[in-house]
Amino acid sequence: MFDYNIYYHKDATGRVDTYIKCINASHETAPCEQVFNLFPKIAADVSVTYRRGLLKDWREIQSSVSKVIFGFKKTNTQDQRN
Repeated sequence: MFDYNIYYHKDATGRVDTYIKCINASHETAPCEQVFNLFPKIAADVSVTYRRGLLKDWREIQSSVSKVIFGFKKTNTQDQRN
């Protein structure tokens, strides 16, 4: 069983919008899992895993992953068959 460090961020309304759980280990490669939602643009939760050494970059990671997801475009499935 592992001990964890828990971090969270609240938006302007006080709602938790980011939750990060890292294994409490002294080395930089200990894993962290970051969960955030894309509300209000998309009703979806996102989970990203990275090493603890990148924890300081959590905002940039969240922003970059969000941009990739928002960059996907809906296509007409009928067009894909032709």
